[in-house]
Amino acid sequence: MIWLGFQTALRERLRFALTVGGVTSAVVLTVFLVGVYRGAVRGSLAWVEDIEADIWVGGRGNWNLLRTSGFVGQDVVASLEAHEDIELVEPLVVALLPAEPDDGRRTLLCVGLEGDAQLAVPRRVVAGRALPEPGEIVIDRAFARRTGLACGDRLNVAGVTVTVVGITKGTNLLVTHYAFV
Repeated sequence: MIWLGFQTALRERLRFALTVGGVTSAVVLTVFLVGVYRGAVRGSLAWVEDIEADIWVGGRGNWNLLRTSGFVGQDVVASLEAHEDIELVEPLVVALLPAEPDDGRRTLLCVGLEGDAQLAVPRRVVAGRALPEPGEIVIDRAFARRTGLACGDRLNVAGVTVTVVGITKGTNLLVTHYAFV
């Protein structure tokens, strides 16, 4: 039966070649898209996985850092800090904010850190430092490369001019990038 199929296919060489080419293209495209998807998932989770927190607490209904819409009140933070079994509480504020480098407008997923943050600071710093002070920002390496920014440069984020004090890796979200303020 298989032999009959090959004989028929070889009689119609053009159709056979087109079929093989189409199937090959579909397989290559599928492998490429799976690679892009896995890279995006790995990149978007790297910073979260680097944090050695046992539990994350968010507002009711929040399950995704990119789509956070609520804040945890200071009373919740205080009650967590007062609990005897909790070693460290570190509040974060996460927001998608517009950034305006010289080459146009981009979006950053800005993570607001407390001044004494220990857990949420990026672990993979390639230049500068991980913990920014007021008026400073730590940006992702891919964002820095695309925009030509380096430590010491100024960047307008949501109408506020900040100084780049650190560049990290593992904080690229494919379409946007983490930034720490």
